[in-house]
Amino acid sequence: MANDFNAFVLRCWLRQCAQLAGATDAAAFRVFGGPAPVMSLLVDLLDAEGGSESRAAAIATYKRFAWRYVNAGQWGATRVGALGAETEERPQFCLVFPFRDHGEVRLLICLVIRARDHEEAHQVSNAVMGYRSLDAKDGEAAAHV
Repeated sequence: MANDFNAFVLRCWLRQCAQLAGATDAAAFRVFGGPAPVMSLLVDLLDAEGGSESRAAAIATYKRFAWRYVNAGQWGATRVGALGAETEERPQFCLVFPFRDHGEVRLLICLVIRARDHEEAHQVSNAVMGYRSLDAKDGEAAAHV
C-alpha cells in the first residue's frame, strides 16, 4: 500500500515538473549506490506511441544521458535527437536532475523538452529547480516558497 502511495505522489510531482517545463516525456529513476551504481525505473509519463519497444528504447536513452549527471552529481541538459536534426528550429533536450540523500544520488528525473538552444534549456532547468521563473524578467529571481 505504501509503495502504491509513494508511486502516486512521485507520479504527481513528476507530472508537475513536466508541465512546468513543457516536457513531452518524463521519467523518474531510483539510483542504487555502491561500486557499480544501478538505475531502476520508478515511474514514467512516456507517450509510447511506438509500443513497448519504443518505450524501452526511450528509457535506455534516458539512462545513457543520465549517468554523466549522476557521476558528476549535478543537473544539466543534453541535446538529443536524430542525425541531421541540427537544423531543427527547436531541437529536443533531455534535462536531468539528480537528487541526493546523505551525499549520494538516490533519485533522478529526466524531462524531454524542446528549446532553441542550450541556454534556453538551462533556463527551463532553472525554473524547474525553482531558481528562476520562466516569466521573470532578467535579474528577477523566482520566489522560493
